This record gives sequence, structure tokens and C-alpha cells, in this order.
Amino acid sequence: LLLAGTGKDQRHLIIVATSDRGLAGGFNSGIVRAAREKIASLLAAGKDVRIITIGRKGRDQLKRQHAKRYVESFEVGIKPANFALVKPVAEKILSMYRNGELDVVPLI
Repeated sequence: LLLAGTGKDQRHLIIVATSDRGLAGGFNSGIVRAAREKIASLLAAGKDVRIITIGRKGRDQLKRQHAKRYVESFEVGIKPANFALVKPVAEKILSMYRNGELDVVPLI
């Protein structure tokens, strides 16, 4: 469904995937920086932006700044060993898509 798209690009759901722990050097910082830049450029273009985070580090940094755009946060733990751990994320995104709440879903 998401690959077909709606043909529009007004409503964006940014998925930001970081780790739950901070022992990854610049990994989390780089992801959050890229997410902030993407969000800022979309807002400057007049787009509707909503955010889902996967991992505590992204949640902690983005929720303060973008609380009103924040949809939900997911934690999959240290070892996402099977689909059951990430299934709630996919279900949330597909539900929003089916309900006409989003047009584009970039993953950062």
C-alpha cells in the first residue's frame, strides 16, 4: 500500500529509528540531526508533519521540540529478533495510511 502512495505529498509521517542506548558514538546524533533538518524543510514548505520514533534516544530528543507533531514512540529492545517486536510499528503506520492521515512516510 505504501509503495503505491496517494499521489499527494502534503501529509508526512517521519519515522525516526535510533537506538535505546547512547553507546553508539555519533549514530543517534546524526539520525536526530537529519530528522530535524527534514522536519524543518517540510515545515518551511508548508507541509503537515507528524513523527513516530523507534528507540528512546530519538524520542527523548524530538519529543521536547515537536510535542504537538508527535504521534507515538516504540521501543523494540536490544535484540529485535523477530517480526512480532516491530509489528505494532507497521500496524500503526498502515492504520494511519488507510485512514487517510498521511501521504508520504520517510524513514530516517
